[in-house]
Amino acid sequence: MKKIILISCGSKKLDKRAKAKDMYTSPLFKHSLDYAEKLKPDNIFILSAFYGLLDLETEIYPYDVTIANISKENQLKKPHLKVLDKREKTEWGIEIIEKLEKITDIKNDLFIVLAGKEYVEPIKPYLTNIEQPLEGVGLFDRIAHLKKGTKHNKVDELHRLFNEKRRYKFPFEQYEEEIPKNGIYILFENGEKYKEYDRVVRIGSHTGENQLVPRLRQHFLIENKNRSIFRKNIGRCILKKEGSPYVDIWELDTTSRIDKETNFWKLDVDFEKEIEKRISEFIQKNFSFCVIEINGKKQRLDFEKKLISTFGSSKQLIPSENWLGYYSPKEKIIDSGLWQVNNLSGSEFTESEFNWLIKILNK
Repeated sequence: MKKIILISCGSKKLDKRAKAKDMYTSPLFKHSLDYAEKLKPDNIFILSAFYGLLDLETEIYPYDVTIANISKENQLKKPHLKVLDKREKTEWGIEIIEKLEKITDIKNDLFIVLAGKEYVEPIKPYLTNIEQPLEGVGLFDRIAHLKKGTKHNKVDELHRLFNEKRRYKFPFEQYEEEIPKNGIYILFENGEKYKEYDRVVRIGSHTGENQLVPRLRQHFLIENKNRSIFRKNIGRCILKKEGSPYVDIWELDTTSRIDKETNFWKLDVDFEKEIEKRISEFIQKNFSFCVIEINGKKQRLDFEKKLISTFGSSKQLIPSENWLGYYSPKEKIIDSGLWQVNNLSGSEFTESEFNWLIKILNK
């Protein structure tokens, strides 16, 4: 999956021929381009009302055409301005998509569109993976919004802050007194990077009071995949990587009395013990974690979900080519780069919630 950014053109232009990236002189366009470049995309294109899809380096002449809806009063002030009608907007959108199909994987690439709805609506139905950082943001608020940053900046900032926090590795018994009793854990995995940081690979918490450390033990120490979906996912990948026919049996649960009566006889107990031991060795050798102390259960579980959504829906977590998760039968794990499948595209932080979290992480 590649990351492609589309930026709308601007009404303010140079009065001479210039490269597309230099033609548009409005502050909004310049901030949009700066924002786009910081995301380190595979490609940036301009959505021009007149030229269609533009490469940044393409030389163009100034023009007076817009796709935006403008008032009759403004039209009278600009008699030479051509405003595309409904049919022309549809044709413009089709032309953009046809060009994108030739140079991108339109079904699988991520398209980040920095534009108002007039530019987005004609092309949005054709794009499978699309993000609109400026969606719902008024014209006069867009520069401030771009400066402040959105989801992608949050992923960067959270990675930086998580990487700066106290890191724990197995065995962590000697540190249990300093690990908070309640909170959220952030897992990192050897060999997995996000830019210059160790990459977040899993986010989790606990429901019971004072159960953060016991929950971590369930992942790192207690050899029972029915008590840890994280362990179960690791086991799935180990079995699938080796082409083991036991992968289907591994899915069976024996936690409840009914499940145990139904499924236990199907299990190869000795083989499962062997796999559980290998899972423990893999986790203990390859994973480390930091923690965020949040004592209130409601807030803790809410923030856990919103952190997962922030990272899971960002499309920014690119695993290494040797990541074990690529063997997962769960497509969400492969697509997200996280060892989890739930809450990957749920609700996100409000501005006040995110600011509170940053404040906590900076302590």
